[in-house]
Amino acid sequence: MRYSRSPSVFSAAIQSIIDESVFNDNYGVPRMQMALALRGQKVGIRKLRRIMLKMGLIHERKRRPK
Repeated sequence: MRYSRSPSVFSAAIQSIIDESVFNDNYGVPRMQMALALRGQKVGIRKLRRIMLKMGLIHERKRRPK
């Protein structure tokens, strides 16, 4: 079985997940992958990362002070 969904389908699904709550903008790639899987949409982690980078949803990691 091939995945034939375009990135626009996934970006719309990602945006709908984020719009559900004000706290959902902190979703990382693994957590977003789980949320999409719960909705029945399977997507690879690399593809999801590329889509989220294009959408500007991946935040820079903050270093913890020592």
